[in-house]
Amino acid sequence: MGNVVSSILSSGFQAAKNLFFEKATKYILELEDHLEDLQTVSERLEAVKVDLQKQIEMEERKGLRALNVFNVWISEVEAIQVKVSKLLKIRTVEIERLSMCGYCSSNFLLTYRYGKDVLETLEKVKGTLSSKPSGEVVARMGPPPGIVKRTTQRTIGLEKMLEATWSRLMKKEVGILGIYGMGGIGKTTLLKPLVKIYRIATTTQWL
Repeated sequence: MGNVVSSILSSGFQAAKNLFFEKATKYILELEDHLEDLQTVSERLEAVKVDLQKQIEMEERKGLRALNVFNVWISEVEAIQVKVSKLLKIRTVEIERLSMCGYCSSNFLLTYRYGKDVLETLEKVKGTLSSKPSGEVVARMGPPPGIVKRTTQRTIGLEKMLEATWSRLMKKEVGILGIYGMGGIGKTTLLKPLVKIYRIATTTQWL
């Protein structure tokens, strides 16, 4: 019984080992071809992305809004392009590790990992390129901007300022009272109750 189990485990281990080396050999032997394909496909992806961005920009100048599906796709492209850029940046160093006309590597494990990464990224770039949303319409008229209700706070010291301003305004020698200052300090807030008080006061005089 023990021999049978040992034989099964040994066979399974040998099969897994053979599969690993088969894939590893593929990553190394076809590394240069995969890099060439990655370069070509990534350039095509960049061209499609740029054309789409220009199309969206033209529509936005007309006051339209880009459809979310296209914005999401562009974000996916930009994310994968970061990975592609890193892989191609160290391309020369990784190829220099190859020996025996590309059949082996001076650092098998590093080249295996790099080759695996290149192939997986290549497949992802192809998938991203083919998944570009279709349709001639890339933007539509968006909804009007919503009205944001903001809470107002009572102006600190308004009562004293209102009292002082009204006292000056009621002086006989004062004909015009100017209220000036930078935006947001409360000129309008001060003016509203002044107008209200003035109307009440002038109405009362005629009664």
